[in-house]
Amino acid sequence: TQSTWGNAKSSARGFAQFGFLLGGLEMAIEKRRAKHDIWNPVYAGFMVGFGYGSKTGPMTAVGGGCMLALFSAGTHYIFPS
Repeated sequence: TQSTWGNAKSSARGFAQFGFLLGGLEMAIEKRRAKHDIWNPVYAGFMVGFGYGSKTGPMTAVGGGCMLALFSAGTHYIFPS
């Protein structure tokens, strides 16, 4: 159970960092652009996905950026704020 608890804490920490980074970038972009539209989460998603994917190469960085941008647009479309 000790290793399970350690794995759970590590996963929670990673998910929290990811969410904080995505949400913080989205807010910063929205403030900079002074617009509240679907493009803010798309830009933030691309930047976060690109950052996470850049560790393994440029193609993975662009692919990760595009996939997270698409996911962010979808969640913003389904759950508008």
